[in-house]
Amino acid sequence: MALLVQHGTVVGWSLTDPARYLTTGFAAPDPAPPAPATRLLLTECLDIITTPLFEGVGSCRPGLAAEVGVDVRVSSWLRGWCAGGAAH
Repeated sequence: MALLVQHGTVVGWSLTDPARYLTTGFAAPDPAPPAPATRLLLTECLDIITTPLFEGVGSCRPGLAAEVGVDVRVSSWLRGWCAGGAAH
């Protein structure tokens, strides 16, 4: 982890390898590197919560998952999230 400093003030932090810190529950990260599929899935999840895709997710824009080309698990999550009334 690295702290981000601007004008002498800590303004954030950054993980060098965020996929390495994905765990189930509150557990220490596995010392083995994450699988390539885990890295891809994390990247896709982060993509849908950043601008400009965030607006599409927030409004449950039809076809967003296909447009972005996300993994079927992320696509399924998006459909379920929207069906649950998240955008209403």
